[in-house]
Amino acid sequence: MRKKNKIVLYFVVYLLLFCGYTSVNKVLAAETTPTAISETSESADQNNSTTLNESNQSVDGTTPASQNTSTSVKYESHVQNNGWQEEKKDGELSGTTGESKRLEAVNISLVNPEYQGNINYQAHVQDIGWQTTVWGGQVAGTVGQAKRLEAVKMWLTGDMANYYSIQYRVHIQDIGWQDWARDGIIAGTIGLGKRIEAIEIRLIDLRTVDPDIYYSSHVQDKGWTGNVQNGQTSGTTGQSKRMEAFTVGLNNSKYGGDVIYQAHVQDIGWQNWVKNGQVAGTTGLGKSLQAICIALTGNIANDYSIYYRVHSRDFGWLDWASDGNVAGTTGLGKAIEAIQIHLMKKIDLKALETNSEVSSICDKKGYKNGAVVTEWKNINGNSYYFGNDGVLVVNQSIKKDGKQGYVNQFGKFVLSNSGLPSNDFVWNGPKLTAQMGVNYGPTGKETYYNLPMGGVVAIMRGLGYSEAEYPYWVRSDGVKMFGNYVMVAAHLGVFPRGSLVNCSLGKAIVCDTGSFAYGNPYQLDIATNW
Repeated sequence: MRKKNKIVLYFVVYLLLFCGYTSVNKVLAAETTPTAISETSESADQNNSTTLNESNQSVDGTTPASQNTSTSVKYESHVQNNGWQEEKKDGELSGTTGESKRLEAVNISLVNPEYQGNINYQAHVQDIGWQTTVWGGQVAGTVGQAKRLEAVKMWLTGDMANYYSIQYRVHIQDIGWQDWARDGIIAGTIGLGKRIEAIEIRLIDLRTVDPDIYYSSHVQDKGWTGNVQNGQTSGTTGQSKRMEAFTVGLNNSKYGGDVIYQAHVQDIGWQNWVKNGQVAGTTGLGKSLQAICIALTGNIANDYSIYYRVHSRDFGWLDWASDGNVAGTTGLGKAIEAIQIHLMKKIDLKALETNSEVSSICDKKGYKNGAVVTEWKNINGNSYYFGNDGVLVVNQSIKKDGKQGYVNQFGKFVLSNSGLPSNDFVWNGPKLTAQMGVNYGPTGKETYYNLPMGGVVAIMRGLGYSEAEYPYWVRSDGVKMFGNYVMVAAHLGVFPRGSLVNCSLGKAIVCDTGSFAYGNPYQLDIATNW
């Protein structure tokens, strides 16, 4: 019996020693283990609630990187009369087509993100407009309000944006499937009252595709436009709207490097270089962009060139510039109205479509992608003459192809037809008076008219004639003046606005036209208060 008691006693002592040792180890482990949360333990999942929300998203809107490299995107749609549909992923269709049902809301999430970051997205909703940005599984749109989604945009954040592109397209009422948009570009329509009916979303690993370019413009009276892609037009043409600022971004994880760019701004001149989505130009100051430069840096510059051109007021589309050369004008006061940008492999360089032989006019000197141009050059079908030093010739009589003509205020060549007034011809006939009504001289017929000139002056201001240099005033003899020139109306096909001509009352500038011009193409109608 004593022997058994000894055995039991030894066993109890052993248990006490063992348990004590284990407890001590547990205490030591608790005191020495870092507080960082392990993604592989059950306790970590429980403790995660202190730093992550239910969508595995941190409080600052980012999602931790996953050790699982199968990164994808999942999404759900709320459909009219159907409610929330089942989850879709990686380019699958969510919503309906052919049923005329509106999409009302979406939620979108990254699955196993390879890098830190998240997906942000916005919805443009019927009667509401753009909602605030949401992310990582939150609802964009409305539920229970019977309101259609009209447009969406989405983009990646954090390191995910450096290695992946988010692409998406929508099926639109009466339109069908749009082209794929990506990385913050608007998909859908605004102001047309068209419902989105379906959506597809996919992730693209940028390490498996060639880099490309995207860019946006800040336009007079419109604000920021959405991003457009390689070669598309950003800005406006035919609306006389100045561009005031722009941004350029580069999808590029396959190569190292950046896109850098700078702007020449009205009344400011050349700004400093900026890069990768930063703003070049100004907003809220009413100042126009006049010229730009864009270039690549780093490894990408070894394999790629960047080409760009601008639509310049009065000139139209200038020729392409590339790799840091100037596109646009300086010293002429001409606003940029639109831009196009191409990213091209150097081994695949090809001629881009153009109707111009001049890419920039800097301080009145013409260039073609950095090289000085001389003699006659074509810009959008119009002829311009650049002297031996490359300076644009303006307000001067000149011969082209053996034919007499003149170049106007902007250097545009106008052919001198029979009887056409030209700058080297001095009027030697009688002067027009209020009593004469009609005057005939060696250059043709003259009449006069008295109408309000506010609209005419506004047109000329829109063409770049500043009030400081060309004030509107009335001379003591009743002749209406534009700067130092008599204001006349003429046939604009013969005398484009801005043409300098001679009349009996002095050097004149063509500012207007009228019905008289159709039957009398060489008649000048002089603006007076008679």
